[in-house]
Amino acid sequence: MEIISTLIRPLTLVLRLCANMTAGHVILGLISSFFVQSLFFPTRLTIILFVCGVVFFLFEGFVAFIQRLVFSLLLISYLDEAN
Repeated sequence: MEIISTLIRPLTLVLRLCANMTAGHVILGLISSFFVQSLFFPTRLTIILFVCGVVFFLFEGFVAFIQRLVFSLLLISYLDEAN
């Protein structure tokens, strides 16, 4: 049972990281899609969508940094545990 647990940990780590990255990309795609559509009929919504897109893009950069840190720390701990 312990061997299965040890083998599944890296898989769950990869799945979690992929899900987080995919969710961020989907939200950025939706915001940019709405922004492009709002350019045809410019209103205040266009400015709001642009600001939201920029803020979310910066937030995604921060999340990517944190994900990289978490991935590195967990990978190191898994490798130490395997040895």
